[in-house]
Amino acid sequence: MVAAVPLFFFMSGYLYFVGSADKGFTFQAWKKKSWNRVKSLVVPYIAWNLLILALFAGVQYLTGNSPTM
Repeated sequence: MVAAVPLFFFMSGYLYFVGSADKGFTFQAWKKKSWNRVKSLVVPYIAWNLLILALFAGVQYLTGNSPTM
């Protein structure tokens, strides 16, 4: 499955621009679309990673830094 990642890349690029072909793709439309992507992808990514880091820190604290954990 060597083609899976490039295929996903091209499909996501197509879907990014598919709705804006009839109205034109301006800088304002790009800015709004990109900001929506940041809010829906980057913010949850950072939140979940911070949660996991906090859980790992809590386990390390509760177990006294045991070699098992």
